[in-house]
Parts: sequence; structure tokens; C-alpha cells
Amino acid sequence: MDCDGAPIARRLSLLAGEGAYAFKTAYDEEYAAYSPGVLAEALSLREFHGLTGVRWMDSYTDPANTTVNRMWEDRRPMQSVAVGVGAWGAYWLSVYSSIRGKAQTGEPIRPAA
Repeated sequence: MDCDGAPIARRLSLLAGEGAYAFKTAYDEEYAAYSPGVLAEALSLREFHGLTGVRWMDSYTDPANTTVNRMWEDRRPMQSVAVGVGAWGAYWLSVYSSIRGKAQTGEPIRPAA
């Protein structure tokens, strides 16, 4: 979204098969009073409904996001599943689990001594 030729909001979604992932919204904070991020979200939803073959979109937001909850009436929970195959797969899966837990709690990640 532009204003007088200058970008004031951008929205990036990634398409994959029948789905889309609402990846990132950015806006010029000088225009924050006009909610350019929300307007970009509304325009993105309009475009999504016009896409042929795309059946769903992941909002990529916290379930408690009140702005998105007002705009996305049919939200469903999504879950990621990781499977480690073989010894290296099991190792990387254990590393991922430990890092993910730290990221969710906000604790800094420090390598073992």
C-alpha cells in the first residue's frame, strides 16, 4: 500500500499448494494513527479470497491477537510436527525441542559448558 508514491505498508504471504502463510506485515510508523497494517491485512484477505485453488491461510499470529481475531472469523488451531529419522534425526529433533522451549519461555539460549 502506497501513499503519494511512498510505501506505507507491505504484506508478505507465502503460497504452498492449497495453503497460504501470512508471513509478515510492516508499515511506516509515521502513519500508525491510520492503521496501515490493518488496512494491508484487509487488502490481503480480499486478495486471498480471489486466489484460485488456495483454500486456507495461516495467520501466523498468536491465538490471542485481538486485531486478527476480529478480522479472521474462522480461525482454527494449527500444529507443527517434527519427526527425527535415524541417529542424526533424533539428535536434531532433541536440539530443536530444547531451543523451542527456551524461545517460548523467553529465556536466553546458552550453549552447554
